[in-house]
Amino acid sequence: MNGAQSLIHALVDHDLDTCFMNPGTSEMHFVAALDDVPRMRSVLCLFRRSRHRRRGRIRTYGG
Repeated sequence: MNGAQSLIHALVDHDLDTCFMNPGTSEMHFVAALDDVPRMRSVLCLFRRSRHRRRGRIRTYGG
């Protein structure tokens, strides 16, 4: 068992059963370990708002 699996098992042991995530490169070991623990459900939440899109929206709509 590695550190990521150990962390997930500790969370499950404390009645946490769902992990919402938006993983980057530093969390990939944790995300990979989620597949090894069937009692933990993972929900991938992808949301990236570009600063450039936000600036365009401000210019276009004023807010």
